[in-house]
Amino acid sequence: MKRKLLIIFTLLIAFTGFSQVFTIDGIQYEVMIGTRNSLRITDNTNTGNVVIPERVEYGGIMYSVTSIGHGAFASSELTSIIIPNSVTNIGDAVFHDNQLTSVTIPNNVISIGNHAFKENELTSITIPSSVTNIGDNAFENNPLISVIALGETPAITTGSSSGGLGYNVFPDRNNIDLIIPEDTVSEYITAKWTNFKSITEGFPLVFIIDNIKYQVISGSDNKVIIIDNTNTGDVIIPEQVEYGGIMYSVTSIGHGTFASSELTSITIPNSVTNIGILAFKNNKLTSLTIPNSISTINRSTFENNQLVSVVLPYSISHINQKAFANNPLMSVTAQGETPAITTGSSSGGLGDNVFTDRSNIDLIIPDGTRSTYIAAEWTGFKSITENSTLSISDIDLKNSVHVFTQQNRLKISHPNTIQFNSYSIYNISGVTALQGKEIDVPTIGLAKGLYIIALEFNSGLVFKKFIKE
Repeated sequence: MKRKLLIIFTLLIAFTGFSQVFTIDGIQYEVMIGTRNSLRITDNTNTGNVVIPERVEYGGIMYSVTSIGHGAFASSELTSIIIPNSVTNIGDAVFHDNQLTSVTIPNNVISIGNHAFKENELTSITIPSSVTNIGDNAFENNPLISVIALGETPAITTGSSSGGLGYNVFPDRNNIDLIIPEDTVSEYITAKWTNFKSITEGFPLVFIIDNIKYQVISGSDNKVIIIDNTNTGDVIIPEQVEYGGIMYSVTSIGHGTFASSELTSITIPNSVTNIGILAFKNNKLTSLTIPNSISTINRSTFENNQLVSVVLPYSISHINQKAFANNPLMSVTAQGETPAITTGSSSGGLGDNVFTDRSNIDLIIPDGTRSTYIAAEWTGFKSITENSTLSISDIDLKNSVHVFTQQNRLKISHPNTIQFNSYSIYNISGVTALQGKEIDVPTIGLAKGLYIIALEFNSGLVFKKFIKE
């Protein structure tokens, strides 16, 4: 009898304490103890773009993916992730140290763990109303400029000394615009959602002009991102749009916004500083002008078009995977003396699949930069030609441009052989104080102190210092 009881007891321990583990498509799952068909993701070997399934079948049983365990996708070189609505818990350090530029947190997630999205490339994040807890350092080391919190009851950080949101959840709050529901500002301040660049009640303003949908991403300096488009054929993106009596600058193009739109031409204004992944994929573009305001060309941005030549302005520092894949390119002109590289490239230089077939492409680069480009893996092209007329000497440009300080304004002087595009003024902390295109720059709104003005010409950038008295 005792032996029988011992066997039964041992089997009970096995059934209640044993956790089944299996791997499907590079993702390792664990059946959660105490459940019959709920899974926790515990490990992953995928890189790049990953889609987490809502359900998986194993051994004839259908399981729901409800949790992502500690560090499951950390340091995986992820560029995008899709989290299914079945997930309710995102554990500690789950997506730490990747290259995510955007992420959608499902409405069923209750808890976001410590360091969950630390060290990525997120510029904006939406916290759904279901989230009640956000762990310490959850979004640390991301270039966030916008946080949208949808909950009327603010999320807090369990164990925070303040009893509210831990300060290190968003360490650089003074750079972030916070948007919260109407009539909730007192609740958010009480819960220590403080010290943000701005706090706006009411969700992001969205409007449509000429079949292009815009969303306000910063109310403090009137910036918008393009989030949708129904135009086909030839499209001109405006530099500014007016809505409700307010003039907004178009500074960003969202992920996939113009993808598969049957575009034959696109004009991108100099006001745009960020173009999302897949933005112009699957169109019929035969030519393209990339403005000097762009520093990164994201993954698959211009993939599957009809481009035969492209000019990469000197401002480009990164070109990510498949940016120009599946185009019949014959000529690429790179204006930068420092070659652009691909984030996450195994070689540390240009990724192998940025251009589909380099052996058909003539590469044109600035004079004296061949060895630098070859070292950065700009190799395998049909030919490499150095062109001394590609760009004006930085020294000659700097010496030919002058800034004169006058009362409440700056006067910019430059040769007629170069074209002035725009200016940006920064304070000594590196914060943008003023931007515009006037050749006579008004400074009446600036506080007294030392500033740096960046002057953009068609042939390069010039930086000058000045003092506002």
